[in-house]
Amino acid sequence: MEQSEAFADKYLAYLDVLGFTDLVYKDPQGFEQNFNEYIGIIRSTIGDTFQCSIFSDNVVIVSKDETDESFFEMVEYLSIITYRLLVEKNIAVRGALAFGRVTIITKDNDRIIAGRPLIEAYQFEQKLNWIGVLLCPSISHLHSRFKEYEFAKKQVRHSIMEYMLKFLRSLKTLNSVCRIESLELKGYEEGYAGFVIVPHDRNSISPVHIRDELDIYMEKLQELFLVAPNPDIQRKYTLAIQINRICMECMHQCQLNTYYNVVFLEDNILHVNKNNYLKILDKCY
Repeated sequence: MEQSEAFADKYLAYLDVLGFTDLVYKDPQGFEQNFNEYIGIIRSTIGDTFQCSIFSDNVVIVSKDETDESFFEMVEYLSIITYRLLVEKNIAVRGALAFGRVTIITKDNDRIIAGRPLIEAYQFEQKLNWIGVLLCPSISHLHSRFKEYEFAKKQVRHSIMEYMLKFLRSLKTLNSVCRIESLELKGYEEGYAGFVIVPHDRNSISPVHIRDELDIYMEKLQELFLVAPNPDIQRKYTLAIQINRICMECMHQCQLNTYYNVVFLEDNILHVNKNNYLKILDKCY
């Protein structure tokens, strides 16, 4: 039976798992377990929220719609997937996130995904000479929309609780995205100014927590750099380390901002800093 979705605006991520061939040939006996664990990390992260297609070392994730909430969720999922695959399985991921009109056609066991975002995400992923996930031009302009939450001083029509929940969610997303002024992309001799996904794994907007996890992530990048088989692959790790150092500095700057110190994690429980919460309410109303 064929199920076809009409073209609609959605967020689409295209990921390329690097070093997949080595996983297959270097450890053929352990490959099945490693492959199942790799699939398990992706599926356990996104659950049934988004549609996901995995073909060997290529992963396509499509949001359910074009809402802010879907963007928030997509960014969080990409942060977690890239972090966990590298830290837990030594699997580096390169990819891109795009936005636009997508259709999905499912017939029996076949699934067809088509649309401009898939082409854009694939083309930009191919341009990356480093490990990480880039926001494509089709969605990089959305950053200004989310900054409205961070510096909200206009009259708010939502209830306090409704507004603060959305506000905190947007801060969490902003902490998972970092602007880099000069990224190395093939075909861009002078560098490309864009946004990258910040890899981390905690349910917190605290810059301190994210910095801790970036430390672990960069240690793993350094380990893989040391065993890389050739200078070209070493360079991918070197550039990724440089990019994540910039993300670390961004987290340090965020740490000085009251807005980013509303929520903290303790004993795996999310808590609210009441003093900073009240300061934000005072600025918003």
